[in-house]
Amino acid sequence: MGFNYDFALGDWDSYVRADWQYSADTAFFDDPTNEALIDSVGYSREVNEINASAGFEKDNGLSVSVWARNLLDDQRITTAFPSVAQTGSISGYPNQPRTYGVTLRKRF
Repeated sequence: MGFNYDFALGDWDSYVRADWQYSADTAFFDDPTNEALIDSVGYSREVNEINASAGFEKDNGLSVSVWARNLLDDQRITTAFPSVAQTGSISGYPNQPRTYGVTLRKRF
């Protein structure tokens, strides 16, 4: 779900944006042994992320925006797989943590 609001602030074209991404928890593996192993440590695939940004742009092409991703700092494993040469172990990749920043641009 997303929200976008455009408005003028003096002679700046401005916007505020936010989005929410949700996906229910799903199994990592078809194999019950591997699934039981990862379930025992409490990892989840559920996605619950909020992103937001706000920005301003002038007619001369100068723009500035502030943004944040994963505002709730939702932590999950995006992909999991049996570890190589380590029977009974699972490896996985985490999602990105909360990040934020400022972007300055100039269009020519």
